[in-house]
Amino acid sequence: TDYVGAGNETGFMLSDNAFTKMAQPGGEKALLAYRTLDVEYDRVSCQYPGKTLLLKVLEDSRYNSNLSMQFLYQAGSYDITAVQVFDDENLEWLPCLRAYGAVWNLSKPPKGPLTVKFLLDG
Repeated sequence: TDYVGAGNETGFMLSDNAFTKMAQPGGEKALLAYRTLDVEYDRVSCQYPGKTLLLKVLEDSRYNSNLSMQFLYQAGSYDITAVQVFDDENLEWLPCLRAYGAVWNLSKPPKGPLTVKFLLDG
């Protein structure tokens, strides 16, 4: 997942336990010293039989202050690259910021029912 605090080039975050599993036996401490590594990977198309894309409002959302949303069951090989929420009062789309992975945040969200749109790339 993306992690804002680790710089623009960070694509995946791993726990120390998961990170050291990539080390050769006895090389765990040396690998941990790097903290950041270049990794090559292939994208795999995800499938969720019987599921459709779900937008979940996360528990850390606070009325009139912050809206945190997470996309679940995103099938295929596409990335969600932008998310916007429509403000009915001002008739404008408000851009959300990607917090990490599939989680998007919006400060001072509009009141009432929400209309959300997103851009796919892939």
